[in-house]
Amino acid sequence: MMRSFNTQLEKALPDIWRHACSLTHDKDAADDLVQDCIERALRKRLLWMPGRPLKPWLTKIMLNLYRDRWRYRPYAGPDPQCAAAGHISAVSASCSFDCDLWSGHWSWLSSATGWGR
Repeated sequence: MMRSFNTQLEKALPDIWRHACSLTHDKDAADDLVQDCIERALRKRLLWMPGRPLKPWLTKIMLNLYRDRWRYRPYAGPDPQCAAAGHISAVSASCSFDCDLWSGHWSWLSSATGWGR
């Protein structure tokens, strides 16, 4: 059971990170969101039903975290710096480019926690 969880988690990380980046439009916020999602998934892994795909479960966890995080944040209006034409697309492009860096994050996560080996 645990091997399947770890294997599916490793395969889902790039897609989860891309989805977080599309939600936040900020690479650092996406990193934080994915880290919180993975931490919660590891803590609640006994609630996951073996034999079912993990990625939809992770996506739901991440979406709930995103909603909780931004729900209570006061709306200050559009950011004038982000209003510049290309700023958000540049951030999205950098998020897509940095998705390849998740292999480095994954190896650090594996060595730090001792799982996924």
